[in-house]
Amino acid sequence: MAVILIGASLVRDGPPSEDPPSCMAGPSGPPGEAEAMLAKWACGSALAVLPLNVLSFRAADTRAKGKQMTIQALKRRFDELLVQLDEVEKTKTATDYIDPHLSIGWRVKARNLLLQACGAQSEHYRAFQNLEQDPTFLGNIWFMNSLKAVFQAAKEDYEGGFLRSARSLVHAELFDDEIEQARELQASEYKAAAAVVAGVVLETTLRKLCGDKGIPVAKLDKMNADLAKAGVYNVLVQKRVTMLADIRNKAAHCESASFTDADVIDMLTKVEQFVSDYPTA
Repeated sequence: MAVILIGASLVRDGPPSEDPPSCMAGPSGPPGEAEAMLAKWACGSALAVLPLNVLSFRAADTRAKGKQMTIQALKRRFDELLVQLDEVEKTKTATDYIDPHLSIGWRVKARNLLLQACGAQSEHYRAFQNLEQDPTFLGNIWFMNSLKAVFQAAKEDYEGGFLRSARSLVHAELFDDEIEQARELQASEYKAAAAVVAGVVLETTLRKLCGDKGIPVAKLDKMNADLAKAGVYNVLVQKRVTMLADIRNKAAHCESASFTDADVIDMLTKVEQFVSDYPTA
């Protein structure tokens, strides 16, 4: 019997089964909704036997290089925006005001970088947003100096590796690996398998967020609604999660005709962004 490891889940060939195999249960108890779907899909789907070269030994090296490139690119962007900020500051007038167009352009780019590097729930991103929402010194050099202080703090913490707890870094590493495996599956024309693996990452993240916020773990839709109600994220994010879960469900029930490769590619991007925006403890 062929056994292939996808992240923390086992995909194997064999006779169809209505119940998930016992190997899906981990130390935390019975498998979750996504894990159970993955097990049922793997046992009953014609795509259950995956070629070993889909998850090649070169994948780990590729992922490591990709992560390093991303880190270096973000570090370069921090440096670039500090240089650009110097140019904005040079437009200061005698009344301590700066060019409004250059200021807006820099703020948009800086906010986007903080979102990517730190996440939507980080102290740095929220502090930057709070300053922008205060109209008292808008356009004033002192206002830009305050933004610069937050930006430099984010740069220092990012480069020093202090943005997440050790536990969340382990979770992020595991999720990165599973998302990369899902991308390899999609690239090898296993779009249903890719969507199911991404669904596991999505539901696991929701379960961890619920645990962090003291919200009972339940079905995916219930957790999604409860997290939005608790203000962890807004209604737009809730609708996005619902859409991603719908693709996961269709994939798990072998309804591949109901979604396209482009849908799966978009799903992988959005799941990865969700994990980044809402890190768990």
